[in-house]
Amino acid sequence: MKTTLAILAVFLTSVCGISASDSGKTFPFMVMKDVLKDIPPQDRREFVGNLWIEDGRIVTLGTAELKRTQSMDAVDDIIRTIAQTPLDRPMPPKRRFDIIALNKLVKDVPEKLQPEFLDNLMVKNCTLVSAYIGGLRKKMKETKIKEVLKAIFPLSDNASAPGDKIRCSEGICYDAVCAANPPASGPPYAAKPGWVCSASCGIY
Repeated sequence: MKTTLAILAVFLTSVCGISASDSGKTFPFMVMKDVLKDIPPQDRREFVGNLWIEDGRIVTLGTAELKRTQSMDAVDDIIRTIAQTPLDRPMPPKRRFDIIALNKLVKDVPEKLQPEFLDNLMVKNCTLVSAYIGGLRKKMKETKIKEVLKAIFPLSDNASAPGDKIRCSEGICYDAVCAANPPASGPPYAAKPGWVCSASCGIY
């Protein structure tokens, strides 16, 4: 295989099991291009595309693309950053049990648009919760975009709440981004043109 898969601990059970105390850092909310800022664009695209997803969660990741340019310490830091979850935040139960490579889930995204889309995926507690679709809207039909988003986000039944200015449909909220620190009451997302988020991102 071109990409070597790195199996971490009880790998298929959850790669998202490295606690914040294991690394001395806390990264509960991140954008892929920020975590991978030191990785060349092509390697970054391959790395993100080769993440394996189960119900929106990253359960498998590879290291081959990272090792091309990074030291083992840097690779380890990236893996821990993506994989860790807060000790006091248990993961919600899974609702979908198929494990699929991310590049298979975004196969309908035009190749020229994939780097921007993959770079701007947002991860919260090892779960894909937000994405930028401004570029996709210029080249893809809304129905196709929705199919891609429903494939990569966790399954959710949440819809727009009464009085909510942000439109949510079939578990996806449009022109919105998952809040890094959601309020105690009210929606867990904020308005942001060109972005979308999982309507249930507040539970991650």
